[in-house]
Amino acid sequence: MKRPHAACRIISGSLAAVAAAAAVTPVQVLASTSEANFEMREQVVKLTGIMDVTNYTQEVTRGDFARMLVNASSYRENLPVSNVSVFADVPGSHPNAVYIRIAASQGWMTGYLGGLFKPDEPVAYKDAVKAFLTILGYTDEDFSGDLSSSRISKFNYLELNEKMSRQPGDNLNQQDCMNLFYNLLKAKKKDSSEIYGAVLECELNSDGEINPISILDDERKGPILIHKGFSVIESVPFSSEGANVFLNGAASTWRL
Repeated sequence: MKRPHAACRIISGSLAAVAAAAAVTPVQVLASTSEANFEMREQVVKLTGIMDVTNYTQEVTRGDFARMLVNASSYRENLPVSNVSVFADVPGSHPNAVYIRIAASQGWMTGYLGGLFKPDEPVAYKDAVKAFLTILGYTDEDFSGDLSSSRISKFNYLELNEKMSRQPGDNLNQQDCMNLFYNLLKAKKKDSSEIYGAVLECELNSDGEINPISILDDERKGPILIHKGFSVIESVPFSSEGANVFLNGAASTWRL
């Protein structure tokens, strides 16, 4: 349900915005550029509801990572009403209690000795490796030798480490999580040709990237009723710089 960042085409119904392909600055319309790719990744994880990137360098806690995992799964559609926790340091009143319980029950994340989860401590890269491989359908039986090293090898083979340069024990920040979850959406499930992102109705474009605009399809079908204060740019996943607006197929003076 996602469409290419660089393709920047249909917004909805009769209203469309198209990125201007100025010959003097072609880099602005190429999805293969690092800047466009970075912006696309950020928009995808936001539009899918997985996470909001508010501070690239801010470390992500284990509790918040559990929330992201659930937001990237079908479990987000049917969250338990009760916030009863299975960990001594995660009371039912904790904002991430329900997410931690789901992440633990599905084997995506594990606790520590003494029945602790340590929800406010930073999440490590190795935790993400285990979580993502489990989500994709892999179990400990799929790995041989040193479990940690074997997992990392599989993780890298599946290209879940794209745009990453972390060691197993490194803490993850918001930018790391943005890249990791984007990579997860593109990855294929174990013994399947289907990408994991299909669970959130994601699609790949011809370049093998998640198509962000299609994420908006369900909510943007049909004409948009334009009212005073309406903002086109807040309705599309790309920058307004160098963009033109078209109304019913004709160039419009409507401002982004």
